[in-house]
Amino acid sequence: RPLQTLSNLLSGLREGDFSVRGAGATHEDALGIAITEVNTLGNTLQAQRLGAMEATALLRTVIAEIESAIFAFDGEGKLRLVNREGERLLGQPMERLLGRGAETLGLDVYLRDDAPRSLEMARDGQNARWEVRRRAFRQDGLPHQLLVLTDVSHVLREEERLAWQRIVRVLSHEINNSLAPIKSIARSLQRVLKREPRSADWEQEALHGLDVIEGRSRSLSRFLQAYARLAQLPKPVRRPMDVEAWVRRVVELEERMSVALRASEERFRSLTSLSSDFYWETDREHRFSSLEYGHHHHPLHPKEQLIGKARWEVDSILPDDENWRRHRALLDAHLPFRDFEFARQGRDGVIFHYSVSGEPMFDANRAAAVKLIQ
Repeated sequence: RPLQTLSNLLSGLREGDFSVRGAGATHEDALGIAITEVNTLGNTLQAQRLGAMEATALLRTVIAEIESAIFAFDGEGKLRLVNREGERLLGQPMERLLGRGAETLGLDVYLRDDAPRSLEMARDGQNARWEVRRRAFRQDGLPHQLLVLTDVSHVLREEERLAWQRIVRVLSHEINNSLAPIKSIARSLQRVLKREPRSADWEQEALHGLDVIEGRSRSLSRFLQAYARLAQLPKPVRRPMDVEAWVRRVVELEERMSVALRASEERFRSLTSLSSDFYWETDREHRFSSLEYGHHHHPLHPKEQLIGKARWEVDSILPDDENWRRHRALLDAHLPFRDFEFARQGRDGVIFHYSVSGEPMFDANRAAAVKLIQ
């Protein structure tokens, strides 16, 4: 009987029933102790399940009530999760959205590494600007992507209102500064012209007053024309820029800044070592040229074994050859990339998953290199 009781308890735990307990267990024999431990294990698992259920319920409530549209896509680009705001944005219920591809939903462009960070999409019949944020995560060991769209139209409108208030305040100040002396001189000229008999130099006074009025009017006109040109500026055109070369040109204007520049480079390397597992640079052939490990990172390979090699030349489990080829195409095109994932196996058989991002950089000879932060 005790063995049957223990078997039933273990069967219940295996099937997820954590409410069954063994009665009459004593500490006088080994089977009684085993039943007591199984009862304790059931209590622990029951408490953990309750906590997980409560946390899941809270997370679902937050996702449902948050004012951002949330979409989760699997590795094949199929929609696996959408919240209430996402349904409202796409104008369809969850039942019709789940399982559909990102391309059919018009969201595939925002899953790419070079995806734009904002989009224009109608909401409640009005055009709205949305901020786009993308993150990678894993579920059941498989890669997924989380897409979060936040309506920033009301924030932009408030910022626009504050900007107009500041502009009107500046305009009012400058116009009043010009109109006040014009008004004062006009009154003085009026008194000069009404004076009887007029003074001998009244004409000189009148001409001098008119010159001042003309100068003030000319300054006010230039000020308003400058603001008019500011309002007619074309939209900015984004394009790649060699920031390092630009900074060095600025530094050359002041020799005393050279020490500060070297110090800033050291601070950047120190920051990356604290905020990431490791940081590296590659040459034009995408081979390691510099490698810095973070303070808490335990590398699988020493630096000496990696310098001079490309990442795909180091043994890895993931990704497959096709994904490595696509990644190399991005590097050859000198394009930035985000959250590229790969996996390697340690000496003890443990598999380590990594997510890496990179930005193209150029040296003084326009030789391309890539700086990556793990």
